[in-house]
Amino acid sequence: MSRLRATRVVQVVDSLAMGGAQRVVLRLAAAARVRRDVEVSIVTIRDALDPELTREAAHLGVSIRRIKPVTRRDLADPSMLVRLGKEFRRHDVVQCHLGTANTLGPAAAALARRPCIATLHTVNLARSERRAGTQLRRRAGDLMVRRAATAVVAVGHAVREAQADRAGHRDIAVIPNPAPSGAPISADERARERGRLGLSDAGMVLVSVGRLEPPKGLDVLLASFASIDDAAHLVIVGDGSQRHDLEQQAAALGIRERVHLIGQTDRVSAVLAVADVFVSSSRREGMPMAILEAMARGLPVVATAVGDVASTVSGAGIVVQPERADDLADGIRRLTANAGLRARLGSEGLRRSEAEYGEAQWMQQWSELWHALGATGARSGERRQCASSTES
Repeated sequence: MSRLRATRVVQVVDSLAMGGAQRVVLRLAAAARVRRDVEVSIVTIRDALDPELTREAAHLGVSIRRIKPVTRRDLADPSMLVRLGKEFRRHDVVQCHLGTANTLGPAAAALARRPCIATLHTVNLARSERRAGTQLRRRAGDLMVRRAATAVVAVGHAVREAQADRAGHRDIAVIPNPAPSGAPISADERARERGRLGLSDAGMVLVSVGRLEPPKGLDVLLASFASIDDAAHLVIVGDGSQRHDLEQQAAALGIRERVHLIGQTDRVSAVLAVADVFVSSSRREGMPMAILEAMARGLPVVATAVGDVASTVSGAGIVVQPERADDLADGIRRLTANAGLRARLGSEGLRRSEAEYGEAQWMQQWSELWHALGATGARSGERRQCASSTES
């Protein structure tokens, strides 16, 4: 009996700059590496490449191709569809992530006669955040998701609800983002990692992970942290355009010595080990990978009720409304003051990360969709070939 050929899937993403969608792409590549039925490669359409992500891709042996526009306006470059289509013909299934990829990708996949998945990672932007140029790009993206994508998948239920209108009320499947394998933090690991960060003498340590950009609400987190006990420290992992502003805000609040902006790191799991509590202050989220990672480390969570956060954190932490620094501070104080509550919520988070957000079941859902679309594409190709032979 001959062995079936693996389904070849190309992941198309705007860039490999650090972000939740990019981490999902790498997780898909990593999970596919141990399977024989799928092969995953990556295409980016912008220059931004995060060193951590590119190192991980290289370690996995995953190929990354950059297909960049020859003009500054990527959507106005007709060569992009031709070059992407040529690349897509080497694969069985095209999967797209983020705005530009979800616009160009489905169109190029249609030209290449390959099935395409539009993957939705975020909730809609507020009207005040939309510029005219952004609105035009979104309309183009909406059209491609509605008309050219073979399937549409959201990474969470709140994302699906938020995107229902722009997807033209298409049937949107939900495949929630995964948590990493559970690994509760031991006392020895916590002490070792705190020593590395110079936090051996710190009291309670809070950790937050995310881009230093306005949607993450880190200015609200700093405002809330200013009212927390003077022995507590806050470690923020990530980088971005707000770094200087956040440093200035911390200095103005008199908490600069207790706030540690450590930048980007490929040791996020190790940094989580220093924490007593994980905090997410986002103004907008989809299905946040950072919260799932914290739960998988057995950390209790204080988070804002945006996107799929409330349902994800339910029973594993405290949820507050966004933009409310006092409420965020109250949630932090409740956990830092109660060791029993921290332990109970952390244990529940670890249990849920394994039972409800396991990587094996997540990868199985994706592989079943890839195989189904790949088989449909192959049958369509056979029909086209037969029709061509009959006509000749």
